[in-house]
Amino acid sequence: GSARLLIGSWADRRSPALAHSPMTGVELTVEDNGELALPLDPTFEHGFVLLSGDAVLDGQPLRPDDLYYLPPGAT
Repeated sequence: GSARLLIGSWADRRSPALAHSPMTGVELTVEDNGELALPLDPTFEHGFVLLSGDAVLDGQPLRPDDLYYLPPGAT
């Protein structure tokens, strides 16, 4: 798969986009039948949107275009 950093800092990289908060935006692409485990900063909130394909988050299937929220403390 691949990752494209849109804003903020992630994986020792910093986006050139101007940000006035510690928000991070990353577009992730995963190959068919691929698996992705992301380390999450438990001090932050996290949101996920599936753009296409099939995916599962914490054992639950995701629907495209819905925003999925993980509160602070999620790892």
